[in-house]
Amino acid sequence: MTKNTVTGKPSAVTGRPTDFSKIDIRDDMMFCSVFHNPEDCREFLQRIMGIRIAELRIVQEQKSMQSRYQGKGVRLDIYVRDVEGNSYDIEMQMINTGELPLRSRYYHSQMDIYQIQSGQTYMELQKSMVIFVCGFDMFGQGKSIYSFETVCRGEKDIVLPDKRETLFVNIGGDRTGIGQDTAALLDYFQTGSPTDAFTRGLQDKVEKIRDDTEWRENYMTYDMKIKLEAEVRAKGMAEGMAKEMAEGMAKEMAKEMAKEMAVKIAEEKAKEMAVEIAEEKAKEMAVEIAEKQAAEERAEGEKIRDKKLIAKWLQKGKTVQEIAENLDESEAYVRELMQEEE
Repeated sequence: MTKNTVTGKPSAVTGRPTDFSKIDIRDDMMFCSVFHNPEDCREFLQRIMGIRIAELRIVQEQKSMQSRYQGKGVRLDIYVRDVEGNSYDIEMQMINTGELPLRSRYYHSQMDIYQIQSGQTYMELQKSMVIFVCGFDMFGQGKSIYSFETVCRGEKDIVLPDKRETLFVNIGGDRTGIGQDTAALLDYFQTGSPTDAFTRGLQDKVEKIRDDTEWRENYMTYDMKIKLEAEVRAKGMAEGMAKEMAEGMAKEMAKEMAKEMAVKIAEEKAKEMAVEIAEEKAKEMAVEIAEKQAAEERAEGEKIRDKKLIAKWLQKGKTVQEIAENLDESEAYVRELMQEEE
C-alpha cells in the first residue's frame, strides 16, 4: 500500500496541501520531536560540543503539541539539564531573522531564572549553553561551529567565568578541524542523508514520526495557528503604520508640487508605497509579538496543568515536598498554586 504523504489540508504558508514526505530533520517541529529523546539529545550535544555527558533529562520544550507517537507533549525548542545541573537550550533555525545574538541573551537570562531559586546564592548557578543549529552562516567566516564566551576586551586570554556559552552551528560550514562524528551529524542536517549508525537512527525516527496521523494533525494545527495569528496582527499593524507613513510622505511630496495636484497625487502614491513598506515591516514585528504572546499563553497553560496535578496528588495524600519533587519545582511554588486554588 502506498503511503499518503500529502495531507488534504492547505498549508497556512503556501495555501497548498502539505507534502509531509518533504518534512525533514531541519523542520522545527520535527527537530524537537526527534531530539525529545534524551539519549539522542545527549549524543547530539556530545558531537556538537566535543564533551562527554553522563546523563540528560528533558526539562521542557517550548510549544506543546500532543501526539500519539511520543505519548506526551512535544514543543518547539529543547531545554535539557545534565546530572551536574548544567542547562542546554537547543533550537533549529533555518532562516536568518537577524536577532539570534539578542535572543541568546534572553535565553540565558531565562535559564538562570530557572536554575536558581529564591534564597539561593549566585555560586549555585551552573553552566548554561544556548545552541542554534543554523541553515546559514551567521558570521560569514565559513566555520561549522562558532563558540562564544565572555572575554576581556584587549586581553582575549582573560575569560569571564560566568559559566555562559553560546554556539552557532553552521550546517553548511567548512568541516576542517572537526571530528568525524560531528561532520557526519552536520552533513545529515545539511543533506538529510544519514552516513553513520546515529544519523540513520535519527532518519528512521523522522520517517516514523511524519507518518504518524496525530503528529500530522498537530503540525497542521500549529502551522495554521501561528501563521494566522501573525497575519491578523500584521494586517492591523500595517494599516496603522501605513496611514501614518502615508500622511508624512504625502506632506513632503506636496511641498514640491502644486498644491492641488500634490495633495491628490502625492497622498495616493505615498499610501501605496507606505502600505507595501509598512506591511512587510509590520509582519516581521507581528511575528515577534505573536511568539512572545504564545510564550505567555504557554506559561499560563503549564500553571493550570500544575494546579490540576497538585489537586490530584493532594487527594492521593502526597505531601507538599513530594509534589514539589514530582513537578521539579520549589515547595514555595506548590504552596503558591495551592493558595490560588483556595
